[in-house]
Amino acid sequence: MLSKDIKEVMKEDKKWTNLFERWDRTGIDPFAEKKVTLSIREENHVRLKNIAQKQRKSMSDIIDNLIENSYK
Repeated sequence: MLSKDIKEVMKEDKKWTNLFERWDRTGIDPFAEKKVTLSIREENHVRLKNIAQKQRKSMSDIIDNLIENSYK
């Protein structure tokens, strides 16, 4: 049985709980990064770069967030 504190943490941030449960189940490190090469249209590259500058995030972080939030 989980302690009251652990249950409270699980309620507060289900995203992190799911992430660590998946890590425990699969053994795949969710924080590991893989460098890949992909092609996108020039127009989309410019848009992505502008968004990254405005949000002060890396383009990789923006793409990761889009994938994580769009394909659940």
